[in-house]
Amino acid sequence: MIICKNCGAEYDDEQDHCPYCGGDNFGKSVQVHEDMMNELKREKRQWEKMPEKVAGKGMSWTARLGIGTVIAVVIICIIVFIASSISRKVSYQVEQKNLEKLESLYQSGDYEGICEYLKKVGHTYQSYFDKYTEVERMQRYLNNLHDEDDSYLQWIVKNDKADALSNIDYIVGILSECQEAADAYYKYEEEDAVTYYTEYCYDYMKEHYEISEDEIKSCIDEAGGLTYDDKDQITEALQKLAISRLKDKME
Repeated sequence: MIICKNCGAEYDDEQDHCPYCGGDNFGKSVQVHEDMMNELKREKRQWEKMPEKVAGKGMSWTARLGIGTVIAVVIICIIVFIASSISRKVSYQVEQKNLEKLESLYQSGDYEGICEYLKKVGHTYQSYFDKYTEVERMQRYLNNLHDEDDSYLQWIVKNDKADALSNIDYIVGILSECQEAADAYYKYEEEDAVTYYTEYCYDYMKEHYEISEDEIKSCIDEAGGLTYDDKDQITEALQKLAISRLKDKME
């Protein structure tokens, strides 16, 4: 039993407060505090001994596995990064070599050579190949032109098969590609190639069907321009004009 220092009443010393006035049991509070401090000190001593126990037992297999996994992942990432860097460097060098070769062919006017070289080059869809793939498309149209001997032309005239003059379709295809490049202000600096193919088309039409450059341009103007949607109309008009000239020539 203890006596309350606040009101003088006597009460059980295990109680935290005086049941009569509510005053604190300072003795109890001090004891609780001391017990708490002693417990903390005991736990501290136990934690201080833990490294010695761990060192004595050695690292667990789980910890070793975790560390090994982390190291393996880091090594793999480094290898992948190095391999990727080497691959990009090699790819860049190959692309530069291809571009140098293609530009050399272009400067020499070897457009057929460009067409053949691009067959060996993969992934020509990248924008830096656009200049050469554009030349390739025009050259492929030109390569599709076939010989029209007299017997074939006579059959066309006799049966009035103007649409059988398929070479005119290829010529219009080339002119369409040239016009598209001109409309884009020769953004790939392909003006020399466009000039070559345009003149080739005019000369071909004059030589084979006696159709002049002005007549070709007139058909284009009547169709509203040389666009993709107007190609068929222009081709049909030129085929009709060509068969008319062939008839006059054969009479």
